[in-house]
Amino acid sequence: MNKALALCLFFISVGNLFTANAKIWRVNNNTGITADFTTLQAAHDGAASGDTIHLEGSATSYGGLTCTKKLFIVGPGYFLDEHPNTQALQQTAQVGAFTLNDGSSGTVIIGLDFRTSNISVFANDIVIRRNNFASPYGNTPDYVTGIIYLNYPSNTGGSTGVSNIIITQNYGLQINNSSYTATNILITNNYLAANGYGGDASTENCLLLSANT
Repeated sequence: MNKALALCLFFISVGNLFTANAKIWRVNNNTGITADFTTLQAAHDGAASGDTIHLEGSATSYGGLTCTKKLFIVGPGYFLDEHPNTQALQQTAQVGAFTLNDGSSGTVIIGLDFRTSNISVFANDIVIRRNNFASPYGNTPDYVTGIIYLNYPSNTGGSTGVSNIIITQNYGLQINNSSYTATNILITNNYLAANGYGGDASTENCLLLSANT
């Protein structure tokens, strides 16, 4: 029992060491602001697996991402003008399409503004939480929506679908896994929406899953 406890404490210590050595990278493309990077892809390329990439509010998109590292990618959230006391800036961190490839397992994506851009998941163990995927037009807040595609681990060639994916507390998105056998998929507390431009008579799918999911 003592040996088991000692081994457990050893692994906890090693885990804490890796956490302590992880860096937080600041990303800001506003004029006059000095930050580590001005685009998301550059921040990814300069970061190490286990690092945090912090995107700050801006009127200009930080662009898309092809991810091959385990990263914690965090933005300021969305609908900030409705909650004026939460952020010094009321601007979101707008991003383009994401592709999560082999090597990105364990990545967490939180607080970003995708504005109709999509996420294509080709890796296991991904958390997508509290992001906005919709773009408004007039009085329709989800006029156009984004899509999360649950595909297959990119290192398996498509033999099985992805597994251990958490999609929670996101706004204005569709989820699509129409072709692959995905397992351990948790979809909870999201506002799923077809494109609002189709009106109430739209037959578009908000949630499209394979029978084997």
